[in-house]
Amino acid sequence: MVAIDFLRETQRAALWKDIGLGKTVTALTAVSDMRQDLTVGNTLVVAPLRIARKVWTDEISKWDHLQHLKCIPIEGAPAKRLALMNTRADIHTIGFGNFQWLINQFKAKGESQLKRLWPWDCVIMDESSGFKNRNTERWKAMRRVVHETGTLFQLTGSPAPNGLMDIWAPLYLLDFGVRLGNTLTAYRNRWFDPPPAYKFRWTIKDHSESEIHDRLSDIVLSMRAEDYLDLPEIMVNEVRVEMPPKQKEEYRFMERHLWLELEGKEAIAANRGVLYQKLLQLANGAMYTERSDGWAWFHDAKLDVLQELVEDSLRLARPVMIVHNFKSDYARIAQRMGQMGVNYRLLDSSQDEDDWNSGKIDALGLHPARGGHGLNLQDGGETVIWFGLNPSQELHNQANGRLAGGRRRLGKNIRIHYLVAEGTVDEDVMSLLEDKQLTEDRLFQAMKRRLEGMQ
Repeated sequence: MVAIDFLRETQRAALWKDIGLGKTVTALTAVSDMRQDLTVGNTLVVAPLRIARKVWTDEISKWDHLQHLKCIPIEGAPAKRLALMNTRADIHTIGFGNFQWLINQFKAKGESQLKRLWPWDCVIMDESSGFKNRNTERWKAMRRVVHETGTLFQLTGSPAPNGLMDIWAPLYLLDFGVRLGNTLTAYRNRWFDPPPAYKFRWTIKDHSESEIHDRLSDIVLSMRAEDYLDLPEIMVNEVRVEMPPKQKEEYRFMERHLWLELEGKEAIAANRGVLYQKLLQLANGAMYTERSDGWAWFHDAKLDVLQELVEDSLRLARPVMIVHNFKSDYARIAQRMGQMGVNYRLLDSSQDEDDWNSGKIDALGLHPARGGHGLNLQDGGETVIWFGLNPSQELHNQANGRLAGGRRRLGKNIRIHYLVAEGTVDEDVMSLLEDKQLTEDRLFQAMKRRLEGMQ
C-alpha cells in the first residue's frame, strides 16, 4: 500500500523496486485508483517490447481488482498500430522501438505544437533505465511530450546500472531539471570530476552521493527484496580458471601489442576499446579474427571447468542456465554439451522459455542482452553459470534476476558461478560489477529513508 499511495500522491515519481516485488501490479493499482477518483484518464505504458506486448495484459488478468481495466498493446505494421492507437482503452502499451513512431503521430520533430490532442494524461516508463542516454531517439521523443503529461511514473529495478551518471536523463523527464540541473553538463560539472588524460570515466566527488540522494528523496521511492521478504541468500562462487602457460604468454602479447596470430589468422585491435573485447574473447577461449571465416580457437580451460560444474549440477537434478558473451562462446559450449549428451538449447523463442520452465531442457544458453525485461525463467532451475562476463551491471542483474527472483521467494537456494580467467580482464569486470553494485546499493538505501518516514 505504501508504494501505491506514494504514486498516487506524488504523480510525477520514480519507483525503484527489485525484480519480484511487483512493480507492474503496484502501478496498475495506482492507475486504477486514480481513474476512479478522476485524477487520471487514459494511460500509456512505454516499455521494452516483450513487456509492452505481454506483461501488462498478463498482470491485469491475474488480479481480481484489475479485471475492469482494458489494456491494448500497440504493435504490428503501421496501419495496424494506428488502428490500435485509436481504439478506446484504459491503458495502451507500446515498445521502445515504436515509441518514436507514436510521438510522430502527434508531434513531429521540430514542431512546437501538437498535430492532434495528446490522449494520455498518464505515462508510465517501464524499465526507465532504458532512458538513461539523452542522445537516444526514445529519450528525445519522450522529452517532446512530457510537458503534455500531468502524471508520469518511472519503474525500474536498476536505476543506476553504470553509476550515478545514469540517473540524470530519466530524472530530467520527471522534473525538467529542477533537482539535478537543466543539462547533463551542469549535472556532471557540479557533482563529478572530469576523467584524467586518456581516460573516459568521470568520477563522483566525495560529497556528491549524499547531496544527490537528498535531492531525489521526495520523488523517488526504493524497495529492495531483502527488506520485505525472508529470502535465502544467493550463493556466489567465483571460480578461478588458469589458462595454459603458452596461452598466458600469447594473451600478454595481445595486451601489449594489440595484435595476435592464431591458427594462421591475424586479429588486430584498432584501439583500446576493441582490445578490451578481444581480451574478453581470449579469456573465454576463442577470438574473432580479420578473416571472414570467424573466430580461432585459443584454449579450453573454461570449457573444462564448465563441464565439471554442469555435471555436478545435473547429477543433483538441477538444470543450469549458462550465460555467454559471444557467438563463439555459444558454438563451443554447444559442441561440448553435445559431447556430454546434455540437452542444451539457446534461448531464442517463447517456446524455449516454456520448455525450460517445464523441465524439458538440461542446460539453457543465454546471452545477457536476451535475458532482460519481461522474461520469466524462474521455474526451470536454480543454477547460473557465467561462462563469459559482461561489464554491464544492468544486463548482469537482469539475467540473474530472471531466474533468481521467483525461485528465492519459494525458498530455493540460487547458485551463481562466475568463471574468471586468472590474470585477465575477467578480474577487472568482476571488480567493476562490484563497484557499480555498491553505488546502486547506496542509492537504494538512501531512497529507502522516505519509505521509513512514511510508515
